[in-house]
Amino acid sequence: MFPQANSELYTEEDKEEEIKWTIEGLEESLENNSCYLYKVTYGSEYVGYAIWTSESSDRPTRQKERPAKQRESWDPKALDVEAWHRISKHLRNERQRVLQNQTDILSKFTRHPVLYPV
Repeated sequence: MFPQANSELYTEEDKEEEIKWTIEGLEESLENNSCYLYKVTYGSEYVGYAIWTSESSDRPTRQKERPAKQRESWDPKALDVEAWHRISKHLRNERQRVLQNQTDILSKFTRHPVLYPV
């Protein structure tokens, strides 16, 4: 999604913009209750976060919802928007394929010993 990220053309400003954009997206998802954030550990070591959205078929998707606090939408200048849309579409399709009509999928994962709510 950021094709210049590993080149000298990718400036410190681009990197900061990417970080800000990612954080704002996560904040919006958390505010809309469409995002689940878990701390991942391996043994006793913290290794990262598991972050995902879960949309049920009886609830409108985030794009159709009106958040209580409307945020200004923006994209980092280094973002390949076309690639981002393609990847997002493939991820949504894959999520639908994997989950099919399973219900209560989140509770199946939360019993796993390495996921801890943040």
